[in-house]
Parts: sequence; C-alpha cells; structure tokens
Amino acid sequence: MGFACSGFVFPANPPDTGIQDCWVLKIDSAGCENPGQCWVGTHEIIVKTFDPDNPFVIYPNPAHEKITVEFHQNDTGAEIELEDQVGKTLSRGHLAAMKSEYVINLKPFTGGIYFIRVTQGSRVITKKIIKLE
Repeated sequence: MGFACSGFVFPANPPDTGIQDCWVLKIDSAGCENPGQCWVGTHEIIVKTFDPDNPFVIYPNPAHEKITVEFHQNDTGAEIELEDQVGKTLSRGHLAAMKSEYVINLKPFTGGIYFIRVTQGSRVITKKIIKLE
C-alpha cells in the first residue's frame, strides 16, 4: 500500500513567472519513492499526543540511526524491547521510574520493519517502527 497525491499552484504575485505549477507525488507505505530513496518522515515536525491508550510516543518513525521512546508519565518504570519481525528480542532495556525518555540505537540493524514492546506493570503495548538504510 502506498500513497499518491497531486496539486497545483497558480502564481499570482511577482516574482512568480505566471506559469502554472503542477505536481504529483507517489510513495510507498514506508515513505519511499524508490528503494533507498526514503525522505518522508525524516525531517518532519513531531506532534506528541499522549492519552490513556497512548502513554508514550516513538519518534522519528521511520528512523535512520536512533529512535526515542518518550513517556508522558512514567510512575512505575518500563521495560523496553526492540524485536524483529519474528519476535526475536534484539535489544532490551529498562527506563527507571520518573524518567521520560529512552533512546534505542538502530545503527547495528539493517533497514526494515521492527517492533518496540513496552511493558509497564501488567500492561504491554507493541508498536511498529521502520528502520531506514
């Protein structure tokens, strides 16, 4: 699955040339134009939305070198694991209570889809991330 969109601009004021500009953009679901040409999501404004069903955010996603798991509230601490597509744990760490950010180094891993599993008490939440080459 991917995305396609198009648009146009009618220049109205100088220094515009008066020529209509049109554009078409087609990307795959990871934000790539072609394999190795991924740019969507690498330089974007991060909007952090926390709620009871979403107590942490992961950014940037997709990412090249590192990913941050940030908590709005972390009273009990958290166990954070990076897993591959078959559920093998690649990295594991603990975020102490009252700390808000945990950074995972993605440099040792190849590009692809991974999962972040966060455990706080009896609650377990898993989210998908994409590691770019």
